[in-house]
Amino acid sequence: MNYQMQDPNIESYDQAVELLYASASRQKRSYIKHFVRLLAEAGGRLRHVAAVPRALGLSVVRKMEEIPQSKALLRGVLKGEARAEEDELAALKRYLDGAGSLRRRGPVVSPAAARKAKTTFRLARPEGEAKCTVSDGRVELKLARD
Repeated sequence: MNYQMQDPNIESYDQAVELLYASASRQKRSYIKHFVRLLAEAGGRLRHVAAVPRALGLSVVRKMEEIPQSKALLRGVLKGEARAEEDELAALKRYLDGAGSLRRRGPVVSPAAARKAKTTFRLARPEGEAKCTVSDGRVELKLARD
């Protein structure tokens, strides 16, 4: 795709999408830009473009942005000439699974060891003092009576 032949001021795929899809909503243009990035990074190896679900395409692009060194892995799982749609989708899913192993290994922090936010306060009520405890996804109210 060489849009510079049509308009020499266009320097990127993002600008081309803005020009071609000017009447589309901002969200739709964002999806298209992500998909264009996927096609550009795949280097022409993606054969069944229409079969790629939006969520899978977005996940692949996010993974490429998160772990730039995984782009070679994407091209590797997509190499080969003849592939069925199912094989190509499975290859993209394998990329998502395999790209996680390319992350830099740091100290492993278990979820239990992660610091949890917790707020506690007391309210004076006619029925007695109420203790309120608020933490991630949880609210507790305790009174002296049942």
